[in-house]
Amino acid sequence: MLASAPAHADVSWDAPDGCPDADAVRAQVAQQLGREPADGDLDVELRVARDGDRWRLDMTAGGGERTLEAATCDELAQSAALIVAMTIEAAESDAVDVASLGDLERPPAPVLTRRREIDISDREASPPPPWKLRGRVFAVGDLGTMPEPAIGAGGAIELALGAWGIEVTAARMAPQRETVPGMPDNGAEMSLTTIATRLCYTAVRRRFASSGCVGGEVEIVGAEGFGFDDPIGRTTTFGGGPQLAIAWAYRVLGPIAARVDVATGILVVRPVLIEGTTGAVIHDPNVLIWRGSFGFEATW
Repeated sequence: MLASAPAHADVSWDAPDGCPDADAVRAQVAQQLGREPADGDLDVELRVARDGDRWRLDMTAGGGERTLEAATCDELAQSAALIVAMTIEAAESDAVDVASLGDLERPPAPVLTRRREIDISDREASPPPPWKLRGRVFAVGDLGTMPEPAIGAGGAIELALGAWGIEVTAARMAPQRETVPGMPDNGAEMSLTTIATRLCYTAVRRRFASSGCVGGEVEIVGAEGFGFDDPIGRTTTFGGGPQLAIAWAYRVLGPIAARVDVATGILVVRPVLIEGTTGAVIHDPNVLIWRGSFGFEATW
């Protein structure tokens, strides 16, 4: 006679495209309950909306209301299913009509107290950490700075607050040789190091993220001459200018994402290589340069 009768629940789910559908949410509720919830007296309304780079759930159940937030709609659906299942369980516990039991003693309060201790329907969702740190390593290709298309490797670190972040990247290209026009035995062996600082805005949708960045880059060209009568020691030439970049990332496992970057820059100051004795131009970079990179990024 003290067994709880199953609560009848009518669960409605209203969410934008890209979120789990109503059937998936009800299936998660059933998994939490261990059975299918029946339609009936307990109305549960779940309404999902996008709020910036977060997702918000407005929940109405049994005359009460609450709001949840999460980084993805999938996480929000899982939390909603757990809360709905626990609300149904709580309703089942309250469904016992003690007055109809005649002279039987009221079930001891500790039973209900233990039930209430696991009810998280009144808890506030934990706010997301305001700051994020991202680090990545990548392979990079260069077109326009070196004599020929170049490849190299690099790394970056970004400090983000919400959708905005400041990042610093550095890369090193494989050395190349360039000769003086008309003098195939005379020239220089060149190396290129780049350092860039950029302001980025990142939009996140589930596992995908896209970024737009603007900033500036410094080109450091090291060169050592060969083939000239007078030995030419190693020299360092600087250049640089503004840079624009776009990037796409896909979260593959936990905090790890695969990322592709495409950037273009204008060399306001070009690191031109000139042989000091003859004045011969060994290398003059393009004004417009292009970069492309692929690598992996971790977020903390």
